[in-house]
Amino acid sequence: MARRTFQPRVAEGQSTTRPPLFDGTNYAYWKERMRIFIQSNDYDSWLVIKHGETVPTKIVDGVLVPKLETEYTSNDKKKMQLNARAINFLYCAVNPDDYRKISRCKTANEMWNKLEVTYEGTSQVKDSKIDLLTHEYELFMMMENETIDGMFERFSTIVSNLDTLGKHYEDHVLVRKILRSLTPEWKSTVNPIKEGRDYNTLTYDALRGYDDWKIMMEAHLYALHDCMWMVLEDGPLKIQMENPERNPATPDVIQYIPKPKEKWDDRDCKKHNLDNVAKAAIFKTLDPITFSKIKHLKTAMEIWQGLGKLCEGSEDLRKQKIEVLIEKFKGFKMLPGESFDMLDERFHKILNDLASLNHILSPKEKNVRLLRSLPTEWYTKATAMEEGRNLENYTVQGLLDELRTYEHELKKKKEEQVTPFPTALMTTSRIPSTTRRRKENSNSMVVC
Repeated sequence: MARRTFQPRVAEGQSTTRPPLFDGTNYAYWKERMRIFIQSNDYDSWLVIKHGETVPTKIVDGVLVPKLETEYTSNDKKKMQLNARAINFLYCAVNPDDYRKISRCKTANEMWNKLEVTYEGTSQVKDSKIDLLTHEYELFMMMENETIDGMFERFSTIVSNLDTLGKHYEDHVLVRKILRSLTPEWKSTVNPIKEGRDYNTLTYDALRGYDDWKIMMEAHLYALHDCMWMVLEDGPLKIQMENPERNPATPDVIQYIPKPKEKWDDRDCKKHNLDNVAKAAIFKTLDPITFSKIKHLKTAMEIWQGLGKLCEGSEDLRKQKIEVLIEKFKGFKMLPGESFDMLDERFHKILNDLASLNHILSPKEKNVRLLRSLPTEWYTKATAMEEGRNLENYTVQGLLDELRTYEHELKKKKEEQVTPFPTALMTTSRIPSTTRRRKENSNSMVVC
C-alpha cells in the first residue's frame, strides 16, 4: 500500500503510541523526540531516566548493601517498577546493535548516558565531522533534473547534521545559499525574492510548503481529542474544582479554583497531559531544522504559534510570496503534449496559493491568462473567445470545459475527413478481331 503524505516527498509522521525508533543516525533528532515521547506518556519515567533511580539498599554492619528482592517494601517496588518502565521505553526505541551497547547497564539513567557518550562523541571527532559537512555545504548545488523537494531534502540533511554538531547558520545565510544553488530555469522565481524589501528576514523554512501541513495537522489534532484545539489556542488545560467556600450567601466568591494535584483522578491526569500529546504529535511531523528552532518552546500553544511566525512570516514576506506567484501566473504556458487535466491542475495550484495569501484575481484576469497560455495552433479559437465572450462572467472551469468540447470536435472532424486511398482500375487493351483470328490460326498449326 502506498504511503500517504502531506505533500510530495514529505514523509508521513510516525505513530503517537510507539516510541521513535533510533536507527543509528541523527542521534540529536531522535534524542529530543524520545524525550518528548516519554514525557507525554509517563513523566515520572522521564525523571528516572534524567536523574537516575538507585537500587534499594540497607545498612548491614555499618555498610550500605543492596536489598534482596524479598526485602523490598511497597515503595521500593514502585521505584523499581518505574525504572523497569523507563528501561522498556528505551529498549523499544533502539535497534539490535544499540541494544547490545546498553543491555549491561542496570538503570535507565545509565543507558541514556551510555547512548549520549556513544553518539555525541569527543571534541576531535566533532571537529572532523564539522569540517567535512562544511565542505559539503559550501559546494552544494541543485543537480540537473532534480526536483525542488529533492534538493531541499539533501540540503536539510547537511544543515541539520551541522546543527547537531553545534555549527549553526543564520536563516538569511541559508536562504542566500539556497537561492544561489538553484539551476538557471529558476531565475524567474529567484529574482522577485532577491529584490524583496526585507530579504534578510526571509526564513529558510518559509521557502518550503507550510499551508498544506497546517490544514492536515489541524485535522489530525482534532481527531486525537476534542479538546486538543483548546490546548493549542489557550495553553494547557486547567484542572479545576468547585470552590467549597462558595454558596448562595457568598455569590461574589470565585466559583472554580485549581484542583490540588493529589486529588486528581485519571480523567484529570489525561486532560493535563494533552499538552504533551499535542507537542509529541507536532514534533513527529517536523524536519530536523524546523524542530531545532522551536524545541526550546514549552507548551504546544507556544510551538504552534512559533511555527506560524517561522513559516508564514511577516507582511513583507507575504508580499514577496505574492510577487513570486504573480510572476509564475504571468509566465504560465501549456506544455507540449500536456492534457487539459494537467493544465487545469497546474493553473489552479497557482490560483489556490495566491488565494491562501489573500490575493484574489478577477475572473477576467484568470480567463485571459488561460486563453493566452494555449499553444499557437489554438490562436484562432483563443482569440475569438477572448474577443467574443464576456470573460468576467465565465468561471475558469467553465472555460476549460468549453475548450475540452472544442478539442473533441476537432478530433472528430479530422477522423471524418480521412478517406480510403483510391484504388486504380486495371484496364484491358482491346485486340482487333482480325489480329485475334490470325493469332488463333497460327496457334492451331502443327509443326512437323
